[in-house]
Amino acid sequence: RDRGGAHRPKHEIAREALDRIIDHTAEWKKAHADTSLELGIFQFSSAVSRVLAMGVFDGQKARASLSHIVPSSGTAIGRALETGFRELYRTGCVRKHILCVTDGDNTSGPSPDRVARVYHRETQGEVAIHFVAFDTGAKKFRFLEDVNGRAVEAADGEQLQAQLTEIYDKRILAEAMPAEKE
Repeated sequence: RDRGGAHRPKHEIAREALDRIIDHTAEWKKAHADTSLELGIFQFSSAVSRVLAMGVFDGQKARASLSHIVPSSGTAIGRALETGFRELYRTGCVRKHILCVTDGDNTSGPSPDRVARVYHRETQGEVAIHFVAFDTGAKKFRFLEDVNGRAVEAADGEQLQAQLTEIYDKRILAEAMPAEKE
């Protein structure tokens, strides 16, 4: 169900929630214009494709890129994590986050558990990993607790929006702020 309670395809509900979180982030960015914030968007099915190249946050570009997300078969969560880690390390950002919204199990490529553990070790835990299990159980992503991550569930559009907003407000955008000088 979407935020209004109507039955709609999950990909439409997810796209709408992502559109709102981009608007939310754009408002935050206006209020924090001097703060560096980068974003990349990737779609994964049986393969991973770049929807928006990692770069300085631009709300209009990010919003427009969402129209390129098209549902397909397969779920390559492990490959998506690999791509996310590689792209993040090209930015040189100090604080790094990967946010994955998925509605299923990994069905293609390496297991996300194995990938997350390898990159966690290689990066000494620098990357926070956030999963939103949309219309699926978060228990299958329990491994995230061992690799600076966590998984939450969202059963419908309203919960998806709430979870994304919480992740952004309490983790991603909160950490984007420079540390207070003493």
